[in-house]
Amino acid sequence: MLQKKRRLLFLGAVFLLIFVMVFIFKFAGGAEDLERRFVSIFQPVSASAAVRVEIWKSAVGIVAARPITGSGPSTFRLVFPRYQTLKYIQLRGRRAIADRAHNHILNMAATLGTPALMVFLAVVLVVFQQTVSLIRAGPKSEERILLSGLLCSVAAYLIHLMLTVSSIATTAWLWVLLGIICAKTSSFRTRIRYGLNLYFLRKLALITAAIIIVLAGAGLTLRIFLADVHFAKALKFYRQRNLIALTREFEQAIRLNPYKDTYRKEMGIAYFDFSRATGDKEAFKKAVAALDMARMKNPLDIENNLLLAEAYTYGGKRFDPQYFDDALDMVDRSLELKPYSSLAYYFRGEIHFLRGKTDDAIDYLERAIEIDPNFTQAKKLLEISNKKK
Repeated sequence: MLQKKRRLLFLGAVFLLIFVMVFIFKFAGGAEDLERRFVSIFQPVSASAAVRVEIWKSAVGIVAARPITGSGPSTFRLVFPRYQTLKYIQLRGRRAIADRAHNHILNMAATLGTPALMVFLAVVLVVFQQTVSLIRAGPKSEERILLSGLLCSVAAYLIHLMLTVSSIATTAWLWVLLGIICAKTSSFRTRIRYGLNLYFLRKLALITAAIIIVLAGAGLTLRIFLADVHFAKALKFYRQRNLIALTREFEQAIRLNPYKDTYRKEMGIAYFDFSRATGDKEAFKKAVAALDMARMKNPLDIENNLLLAEAYTYGGKRFDPQYFDDALDMVDRSLELKPYSSLAYYFRGEIHFLRGKTDDAIDYLERAIEIDPNFTQAKKLLEISNKKK
């Protein structure tokens, strides 16, 4: 009977391996892509590896700036522009922003601080130490196999996290595995010390707590989901140029999830595009108000600041030159967040050009092109500025 079970397990493992290989070859680019990715591991000067190295350099800069508290949970993409290197921009382009450090250890140290990283590593080490000692103590052979498999899974995933992007959807499984290991090791010890009654009581309490957490999370998730549904409808009405309907849907999305700056930002972009197409000043004012609210919700987002700079620059050209001062203020804030922002230097050059300060405009436009040699718009304005000089 035991031999039959082992044979079934072996066949199951073989079929699983075949499924994984078929998936890799069919959906991940086939053997050539697999070979290319494997070879790139040993080529630190390749484009992919070089970009990753530049991201790691920026992550180290973030850790050095805030070693204790970090920048805050899930804020890597917000603070990254301030520490990104010129080489990264040249490799990825002026609009590219890394949302994570491509290394879980660096990402955690940069966003949560080194104390949080130490706690995380301590938890993992304690789980490993306790599990290994329990395996050696000799529970049933099936339990040893289970614990050993879970432990190897955690180790493999930790190695994976050292070289790639970690996300909530996948990293959650790391904590699930650690939780299962802790539950199993705890249950073994509880049964040994106190018998089965206490074991089942603890198990019931854990299941009850898990159900409460799942229900609360489901309610929150549903609210966020409905907000995204209204957001999707707003974008559809935006493509149809239905300003009244898109405003209604954006407001519903904001009501359901008032903490997401993206809704306000996209509403501002919609009003801004409408104003540029029609010359409507009221739409321009609504655009500026929405974009400013998005910036206040997320002041570290470089895009929010640059969008406001662009909007104010347009307002200065179309409605009132006083808006140029507001645009320059947004440019200054953008350069604080991202010193190598070619777009910020372009806006500054454009404003000085419109104000008749051609020499200053040329300096800023040349700086923008130095950062991004493929910045066609800046090259055109620089050519016009040189002719006007």
